[in-house]
Amino acid sequence: MAWESSTIQTSPTEVAIGHFTNRALGNQFIGVNQDVVKTFNLYRFFVQHLTTPAVSLQPLITENGVPLFTVKDIEEIQEKIRKQKNTKYVKQLNQAGGNPAVPVAAVVPDPSRNKFWDKFIKRITYPIWSNIPSSWDGLLWYVFILHSLEQMDVVGPFISTALDTITLTLPNIPSLIDAVLPKLLGLLPFPYMSTAGDVISYAIGLIFILLGVFLNVQRKHFGSAFKTSIEIIPVIGDSVSEMAQSFEIGVDRYEQNRRKILSQITPVTPTLGTYLNYYTPNMDIHTGSAPQFNIPSIKQDLVLYAKKESGIDDMMNKIPNPANIASSAISGAINSTVAKASNAVSNATAAASNAVSNAVANVVPSVTPSPTNTKNEGKMAFAPQKTRKHGGKQTKARRNRYTRRK
Repeated sequence: MAWESSTIQTSPTEVAIGHFTNRALGNQFIGVNQDVVKTFNLYRFFVQHLTTPAVSLQPLITENGVPLFTVKDIEEIQEKIRKQKNTKYVKQLNQAGGNPAVPVAAVVPDPSRNKFWDKFIKRITYPIWSNIPSSWDGLLWYVFILHSLEQMDVVGPFISTALDTITLTLPNIPSLIDAVLPKLLGLLPFPYMSTAGDVISYAIGLIFILLGVFLNVQRKHFGSAFKTSIEIIPVIGDSVSEMAQSFEIGVDRYEQNRRKILSQITPVTPTLGTYLNYYTPNMDIHTGSAPQFNIPSIKQDLVLYAKKESGIDDMMNKIPNPANIASSAISGAINSTVAKASNAVSNATAAASNAVSNAVANVVPSVTPSPTNTKNEGKMAFAPQKTRKHGGKQTKARRNRYTRRK
C-alpha cells in the first residue's frame, strides 16, 4: 500500500484533529488544517510499516508521484518512531490497526435552532453558498463571529448557554408587551390611547425581534431567524407564523411517509428505489449525478427478489453444480489411474527383484554350513580326522626293543 499526499484516507481521529486546528486558528489560515491532517496520516503510515525496509518504503511515499524522502531520511524517521513505540498514541495505532478510536461527545439538541427551517433555507440557498470560495473563510469568521466564538473549546459552551437563553426569551417579549401596554394606556382618560398602545407596543417589540434575528444570524441559526422575523409583519404576523408552523408539520409528515414508501420499494428493486429517492421532492441536497431510469435493471431486481422470497435461490444453492461434478469425476478418474499405475510399477519392480535374486542363487554354488560345537558354541567344530602316530613307520628293531621293556 502506497502513501500519496493527494489521495490519503483519513481516520476519524485525523478528521477531529483537522476540525480542532480550524477552530484553534479561527478558520483564518486556509490549508493549514489539511497539512496537519496529512502529517498525522503520514505518521500513522510509518507506524503501520515500521518493519518495512527503508529501501522498499522510499518509493511508496510520494507527492504528485515524486518520492518525499530519501532512504536515509526514512531510516532516521523509523528509528525515532521506534523510540516512541511505548507512547499512548502509538499503542492505540497498533491496537486499532492504525485507526484509534475517537471519543465522541454526546450531541445535545439545541433548543434555539429550528432544524426544519435551517434545512429548508440551506436547500433553497444552496446555489449561492456552495459557490463561496474557501478564501473567504477568514472574512466569514468575523461576519458570523458569535458562531465562531461558540466553537471555541473553553469559553464556547458558556457563550452558547447565554445566547440560548437570550434568543429564546427575545421573541416572547413583544407578545408580553402587546398584551399589557395597550390595556394600560387604555386606562388613561384620553381618546385613542388603546390604538396608541398598539403602535407603541409594536415599535418596542420590533426592537427585540430585530435583535433576536441579528443574534440568530450571527449564530448561523437561519431557521430560527426566519421564524422570528415573521413577527415583524404587522397585522398578519401571527397568521403568517401559524401558517409557517402548519407548513412545517405538513412537510415533516410528508418526509416520514416518503421514507416509509421508499423503505418498502428499495428492498424489492434497489434501482427504482435510488431513482425515486433522487427525484421525489425532499429536503436533502443531492450533489451526485442523477441516476438513470433503467428498466432492464429493475426487471433483474424483481427477478432476484422473487427468487429470494420464494426460496428458489436456497434450493438452487443446494443443487450441485454440474461443472463441479464433472471436475470431481475427472479428478477421481485421474487419481485412480495414477494409483493403479503406481501399483503396477511397484509390482513389476518387486517381480524383477525376485527374478534377479533367483538367477544369482542358481549361478553361485551352495556351501555346506560348518557343524557347530554343542559344548562350546563360540568355537568352530571340525570333522574328525584319523589319528596319526608321530615318528613315522616303526622298524622291526624298535618294535622288539619296546616288547623287551614290557
